[in-house]
Amino acid sequence: MVELTTVSGLVALQRRLVERLLSLHPEFSRNRSLVGTPFKVELSVDGQMWDGLRHGVGVMFRRRSPEPNLVVDVHVDIENPNRLDAWRLQQYVESIGGELTFTEAEAALRNGMEAGVLIALGDGGYESQKGVGETMADVKYPEMRTELIQHLQALSDVEYQQRVWVLGESDGATEHDEFDYAVHYIYDDTRLATDPASTIGTILRSDEEAGTVSKLVDAIDMIFQKYGTKLSDAEYIQLPEWDAVLKAAKEAASLIQ
Repeated sequence: MVELTTVSGLVALQRRLVERLLSLHPEFSRNRSLVGTPFKVELSVDGQMWDGLRHGVGVMFRRRSPEPNLVVDVHVDIENPNRLDAWRLQQYVESIGGELTFTEAEAALRNGMEAGVLIALGDGGYESQKGVGETMADVKYPEMRTELIQHLQALSDVEYQQRVWVLGESDGATEHDEFDYAVHYIYDDTRLATDPASTIGTILRSDEEAGTVSKLVDAIDMIFQKYGTKLSDAEYIQLPEWDAVLKAAKEAASLIQ
């Protein structure tokens, strides 16, 4: 039987993928038939590369790297990242190397409803409780804000960096993390590095938050300009300039919650 943690993990991943898709390709928004949208898109989420393949009125996300090639098939209702159904759950579990029949997937979703994790929609689908997303309804992409908060917390904690980034230990729900993931998110996946003010209303809430992000980017840029981008995580966190990164990240993390 599928654990509820697998269900919640699928929902969290689906939210990040859909939020990223809609932020980079707004033509998918409020377009139920997906007319005029690209058939294939490339996305970077948490430093991982994904392909989004449009089919029918949905998008199937397939992770290209690293392996395994996870599958999250949002085959209907693309703008509701909290929706689940037996097909999505079955596809996801099989892509992570598990075995799950359609009947077993349906039973797992019913168990989630009975546990108060899911709500039945009446059309064979279920909707997850939105949780943290409900507390950040004032930004357009709350899941992207949540991801930023996670990276800020990692960048502000040198003990975490030594234990997880350098030694490769897992940290609860975080199976793997590294400095490069935060860099990809801030510099490549969003405009937080180049124009943080432009993300106010989508990821950030205010000019003050944008200012703290700018300070963090400046601290990281100073290291990249002096030492380059090819050092190991262990080498980066030993640099004397790394203290400025820790300080700036801590300031941003204390404000952006």
